Order: sequence, then structure tokens, then C-alpha cells
Amino acid sequence: MIRRPWAALLVFSMILLGLASSAKAYVPSPQYGAFELKFGPYKPAVDRAPGVGNPYASTFGDKSMFLTQLELSWQFWHPPGFSLGVGGGVGFMQAYAKSKTESGNDSADYTVLNVIPFYGVLVLRVDVLADYLGIPLVPYGKVGLDWYYWWGLNGGQLESASICDESGCANKKAKGGTLGWHAGPGLMFRLDQLDERTARTFDNELGVNHSYLFVEIMWAYITGFGRKRQNLAFPFEPAELRHGMKRLKQSSVLKGTPNSGVSADR
Repeated sequence: MIRRPWAALLVFSMILLGLASSAKAYVPSPQYGAFELKFGPYKPAVDRAPGVGNPYASTFGDKSMFLTQLELSWQFWHPPGFSLGVGGGVGFMQAYAKSKTESGNDSADYTVLNVIPFYGVLVLRVDVLADYLGIPLVPYGKVGLDWYYWWGLNGGQLESASICDESGCANKKAKGGTLGWHAGPGLMFRLDQLDERTARTFDNELGVNHSYLFVEIMWAYITGFGRKRQNLAFPFEPAELRHGMKRLKQSSVLKGTPNSGVSADR
């Protein structure tokens, strides 16, 4: 028999308060930016342009480059269910194939095209499904400016050749940079719902609000904005480098590139 019912009531109330406190909705730390690591194929579309033939396919066949990119962004605007951010990234991709002899046969050397894309980007994300409806999907869109630095190698050495135009001939190195822009949509899958306890620990200890897997499509127009120069997507014809480089006519480079990767908000 309990002689002091008020004491039992006090203990019971404390238990209820403890349960309510532990069940209180989790509130993540403030979100300021995002980090992305992504991978995907990239194939220059210069062969589609009229008047240039098929320099990429004739040298590298149907093989695509493998593009790896790192991207950081700062999310400066957070209206309910959305975020707007600005950031930048860098990547690397490479294509290589056997060089050709004067008779057209494969040589012991390799022709290599290396490309390092640098870019700035504006990102609009729609978080309303994940934040308010419990659906772990975050669609987003991106648009940005790019500068691609490229260089060509043959036998491990930087290629060079004599290029002639109306003003005369000059020895040119197979390297350069080209401006352009890109845009595309994407879809993220928020991983927090798979293990909420681990997600909260990740946030409390490392400040990572959310983790994602994602896919996106990128259309890149790397054309130098109409400048008359060698085209970025395939700036020279490696099959012809042993006999002299050829300038390619300016042409648009249109490519839909599917990327996938991991992302984290912080």
C-alpha cells in the first residue's frame, strides 16, 4: 500500500516527461552548403558538327571518357522547402588509343586526350518532399559557366604541329582552354530515412545534416562562345598529328551526360 500517492504521481510524471523528451522531433543543425562526389561517362559530340568528319570516332572509336568531379556549394537562401546555392567544381577525364603510323597501322605509342573541367554553378533544390512529406526524394536543377583545360599527348610527350592560316604558319602546342556553359536536372535520394539514428549521430558529431545518393543529366555546351579557335570537345585530330594538326571549324558541343554519386549537406 502506497502511503504517499503524491510521490508515486511525481515519479510517474517524471517518467512521462522523459518519454516525451526522447520522442521529441529531431531538429538538424543549421545547413549552409553541400559537397558532391560524382562519376559518369562523357563523350564529346564534335563528330555531329557539319564539315569536321569524325575525328573523335576515328581515333578513339565509340569509347566515352570517364568523368570524375568534385563540387562544393554554399546555400545562401533557405525558404521553406527549397534552397538556392552557388558553388564550383573541378573534374578530370581522359581518352586514349593506339597512335597510327604513316601507313595507317597501330604504333607502339598512344594518343591521349586529357581534359580538366573547371566550373561555377547555381543550384536550386526542392526539399519539400523530404522535409515535410517524409518522401526521401530531392529534385534539383543546375546551370553554370565552364572552362575546360585540355592537352594532347603522343608517346607520352606533349604534341605540337605546324598550323597554317592566312597570316602564315606557326608551331602550336596541343593544349588550351575553352569556355562554355552547362545545365541539367537531377534527383537525390535522402539516406537518412534508412537509419535515422546513424543520421542524427552523423549530424551531432560531424555537422552533416543529410546524406544522399543521386543521379543527374548534364548538357554541356563548350564552344568558346563563338570564338574562332580549336574546339574544346576535340581540339585536334590525333590520327593526323604525326603529319600536322588540322584546325576544326567551330561547332557546338552538345552532350547529355548521366552522372551518379554521393552528396552531403553541412
